[in-house]
Amino acid sequence: MKTFHPRKAIQCIIISFLVIAIAGCAANGRGMAQGDEDCSAAKSAGAGALIGGLLGAAINGRDGAMKGAAAGAVVGGLGCMAMNYHTKQVRSAAQVNKEYQNKHDSLPDKPVVTSYSITAPKQVVRGNNVSVNSEITVVDGRKQSVDRVEEKLFIVDSDGQRKQIKSKEAKSAGMNQGGEYQNSFSFTPPNGVAQGNYRLESEVYVNDKLAKTAQAPIEIAYTNGGVAIALK
Repeated sequence: MKTFHPRKAIQCIIISFLVIAIAGCAANGRGMAQGDEDCSAAKSAGAGALIGGLLGAAINGRDGAMKGAAAGAVVGGLGCMAMNYHTKQVRSAAQVNKEYQNKHDSLPDKPVVTSYSITAPKQVVRGNNVSVNSEITVVDGRKQSVDRVEEKLFIVDSDGQRKQIKSKEAKSAGMNQGGEYQNSFSFTPPNGVAQGNYRLESEVYVNDKLAKTAQAPIEIAYTNGGVAIALK
């Protein structure tokens, strides 16, 4: 039976709060130092690695320190991602509602996302934009119409750590009625992101309620001194 060490437990709690703070540096678009205009992936990843290493060491000595540093670097790097977002309505609410009624005789009680998918290029290089396209079709309900449609994009590492890639445009995209939409996410993988397997996860909300999800696995690997991201 292992002996409980209160001092180590306190260390873990304190360091955990610091890791969370660093990982969220991009939530408000700023870096760690007050006055930085942009989140620095390298600084965040480095700080994340340091704190992750301390946390790992407190839990499991040298082996824990190495694993913690790697995890901390991933969290810090992911915390600096932000994206541009664009949307275009290609079919009106009346058109998709009519199509649904022709197939099902009547509209559903509440709004329904009848189709949702994302696509992405197979490979991009670090420092270049990653473009992810999505298509959404949402119909009105008999008792409730579509008032707001919003998409969110997340990146998830192999350990299940999930970080939203935020965008001001996605929050005010103007998707305020039913119809068919073609949208695009665009972001640049920062230097601080570690190599490994990741997954893109997207969510579509209708009237502030989660309606549909989609995903695409990605692999980040070093090639010729750069980093290539292969979306499979």
